[in-house]
Amino acid sequence: MPEMENSFLDLSSLEREARCETTSPERLEQLAFRSIELARRVAQNPAAPVELLQQLSQSEDSETCKAVATNPNAPTEVLFELGAEFPRQFLENPIFMLLTLEYPDFVLKMPHKTLLSLLFWCDETPTFVFEQAANHDSRQVRDALAKSSLTPVAVLEKLSGDRALGVRFAVAANPNTPLSLLEELASDRASFVVRCGILKNPNAPLSLFKKLAGDGDFRVRYAVARNPNTSLSLLEKLASDRDDKVRCGVAANPSTPPLLLAQLTSESDRNGALRAAVASNPKTPLSLLEKWADAVDDNVRRAVARNCSTPSSLLEPLARDDHERVRAAVAENSQVLPSLLDKLARDRHWDVRRAVARHPSTPLSLLEILARDVSSHVRRDVADNPKTPTAIRKDIISREDPHATH
Repeated sequence: MPEMENSFLDLSSLEREARCETTSPERLEQLAFRSIELARRVAQNPAAPVELLQQLSQSEDSETCKAVATNPNAPTEVLFELGAEFPRQFLENPIFMLLTLEYPDFVLKMPHKTLLSLLFWCDETPTFVFEQAANHDSRQVRDALAKSSLTPVAVLEKLSGDRALGVRFAVAANPNTPLSLLEELASDRASFVVRCGILKNPNAPLSLFKKLAGDGDFRVRYAVARNPNTSLSLLEKLASDRDDKVRCGVAANPSTPPLLLAQLTSESDRNGALRAAVASNPKTPLSLLEKWADAVDDNVRRAVARNCSTPSSLLEPLARDDHERVRAAVAENSQVLPSLLDKLARDRHWDVRRAVARHPSTPLSLLEILARDVSSHVRRDVADNPKTPTAIRKDIISREDPHATH
């Protein structure tokens, strides 16, 4: 008991020494490499030498790195790197505001990954960071800024006039974009892409859906026809659109009611694309799915194979289809049984095996097999599958690129 008490007292004494700003640099270095607990204390100490803080910023211990991010004596380049993982601590560091005074445009010099963390993941990010980011040369940064739920309205207004279509699209889709700005973007004549962005916005009002349903570009009307939030009255209007693609959008829309779907089905006998669209709709009657599972058109069979309402009794023969796109569609079906995935994981065509590798329900045993597939595309898809264990993912990456760091 006395030994434990002495040990505790020794540790407490060492921690005080690690925190003390009068402790010599040499002693701080000794303490930092004595234990993780002491390293964390040293990393917080403003008197810790720059070289030591650089070393500690590379620690495998997350808490040590976080402590360095709060240390005002840490070098700017180290803080910039740590800011990507610890944006809040970076902002709280007294050096942050000093940097803004010394380098007014330092936001533009910040590493992209750190700036993106500030724009997306930190509620405390000052407004001026968003304002400077709007002037960034990188379209990736401006695009991220336009997507962020934290971006102030004034900055969204500026980005609505950005030269890049993708940035304006992101502003149109941002739930925080005010109605007045959405109305302006609904009239963007430079590209149909920007107008389609409004249809991705969960707060877009019915009035804008109605306006876009009458757009002169069939691609915009198609986007309205495919949108599950489109009202019944607009779906009925678009079901009679002069463009086949738009009517196909209505046919594939899961919100299309059975009566309207039946109307489109009656037209599908003379329109293969429309038949495939109806075959993809989860509300399509089983009798039609059974009929179209044997269709001559492989696009129709593929639509049946992908339909989440298609029963296993139909998926099994489709998994033996002569066309690889149909078999791949079975492997993409959200309701496919593990037994079918097992068969398709051994398919002769790599596109089919890729679909199995991407499927969220693929068992670990199959992912392990596909991780050694002859196709690099299949192996990469296994690595990208969220279900793949870290060890398998690292093994794939190291074999694809022996110089990769992980």
